[in-house]
Amino acid sequence: MSETRRSALTLLLGAAAAVGTGAIGYGVMRIFGERGKSVQGAFDLSDLAPGELQRFSVSDRPFAVFHAPGDGLLAYYLTCTRAGCALQMSDDNTSWACPCDEARFALDGEPISGPVPRKLDRVPVRFDGMVLMAPSALGPVEAVT
Repeated sequence: MSETRRSALTLLLGAAAAVGTGAIGYGVMRIFGERGKSVQGAFDLSDLAPGELQRFSVSDRPFAVFHAPGDGLLAYYLTCTRAGCALQMSDDNTSWACPCDEARFALDGEPISGPVPRKLDRVPVRFDGMVLMAPSALGPVEAVT
């Protein structure tokens, strides 16, 4: 093998090693960087069965965490995306109803009927398994019974 081919091969292997090391480092930083963010509240939701929800409030703004069968945990504000009114649980406990414009939302936040422009707005929280992790920037989070 000639000296130029050997030099080119060495350079190529060095570049590949540098890219691989950078990719691994980036992945490690994403994992540990996310866990290192300031968390002001953690709520264990392991008792929340698929199809059930738990209500919370953040700075007096209501939101719900719904255990969607097959999709895991979803967190969304309980505010109508059209009228801005606080949603109420329907009489049959199967959907959310807006008292202002009669819009209805499924328990997973998807629109069912009425003049609804989009699904319910998501709450910027993360989940570590079945534990709700509320970032400090969100404000004080409280469970609502």
